Amino acid sequence: MRKHRFTIVIATHKRPLLLQRALLSLTAQTYKDFFVIIVDDAASFLPPYPELKKLNGQYAYMIAPNLQGPGESRDMAVKLASSDYVMFLDDDDSYQPNHLQNIANQIQGREEKIYFTNFTVVNENRQADAWPEKISEQSMSIATAKKEEIFVRNRIPNCSLIYPLNCIQGITHDYTMTVYEDWDYLLQCLQKSELQHITTDTVNIHKCKPTDHSNLRRGNRGSHLALEATQRVHARYPAPSTAVAQARAELFRH
Repeated sequence: MRKHRFTIVIATHKRPLLLQRALLSLTAQTYKDFFVIIVDDAASFLPPYPELKKLNGQYAYMIAPNLQGPGESRDMAVKLASSDYVMFLDDDDSYQPNHLQNIANQIQGREEKIYFTNFTVVNENRQADAWPEKISEQSMSIATAKKEEIFVRNRIPNCSLIYPLNCIQGITHDYTMTVYEDWDYLLQCLQKSELQHITTDTVNIHKCKPTDHSNLRRGNRGSHLALEATQRVHARYPAPSTAVAQARAELFRH
């Protein structure tokens, strides 16, 4: 496989229309030096051949119905990646046409840093077998996010992160976590890498009502799961400073 600048990994599960939208956002990219790896862990629909064809062969589509959720799907894809950087895109999110170009313009050489971007929240209505209807959108800046605060809580969406392939090789997700496995993964990677912000908000995070049938964002599955996962992450990664320890204690007072 020819080495590309970026690999975009999409873990998909029973959402064919949303996957089509995500793929169309990739075919519309003005920057073309990327490869897409899609991992379908349900095998509930045929691959979206028209959208895949528009990628001009720069993709791999895997069907693996026995995987343990998106973390394992992403790990399988990373093993195939041949690029400088890897990005994870949820199947219900998308890129604006200049997203990869904006990132490429701001990354110099092949620095071993984990980059992150701002993002745009797109609120929408979803109905079965119909294209989502946009209600509103809002640009969100996370430029002030720092490495230390991620040891307390994570406000960097997974789709905003750009990982150096060298940084994540040999690192895997925790398949026993039902939420926040991406936060745990980021903290693993931050043991040997630094964070750097990139100024662009051109990744779209699409949101709908938590009760919508297509809304499988696991953050909507209950606050008790989030609390348990947060405690687990804190126990796994010791506070790197007194300030972090105090911030963790304060978090649970509310």
